[in-house]
Amino acid sequence: IAFEKSFKLLKSNGALARFAYHAGKDTANPELMTEIDKLYAEYMPGDKDYKPYSENAAKNAALLACDYGFTDIQYKTYNFEKNFTADEYVKLLSTYPDHMRLSEEIRKEFFSKIKKTILKFGNKITINYFVDLQLARKP
Repeated sequence: IAFEKSFKLLKSNGALARFAYHAGKDTANPELMTEIDKLYAEYMPGDKDYKPYSENAAKNAALLACDYGFTDIQYKTYNFEKNFTADEYVKLLSTYPDHMRLSEEIRKEFFSKIKKTILKFGNKITINYFVDLQLARKP
């Protein structure tokens, strides 16, 4: 929908720019991630196995714009990491749509256990982010 609507709204030679953030795991603390993965298996069992977002996935996502008439397709990728305390991380999780769909009771219990787990490992979780920027032009 986004490409189709953007194409219709843009004037000729107009550009579409899209950023997407993909949160990765704390690779510096595999024990923490193992415990958090167990919580996800318990509270969100329908989730698929985690696969890190890749350069190839970013390229393929950018090339989708061709199907809607865009040209001059470009993409750039960036990586950075951000440290969160247990409270900050739970606050972040509360903004994720799939987490918000959990019932309030389940969500509170789940988040409480995530918080306790992060506290157990020194009150720090480092999230590795992969960011892709997609650029496309309307002819």
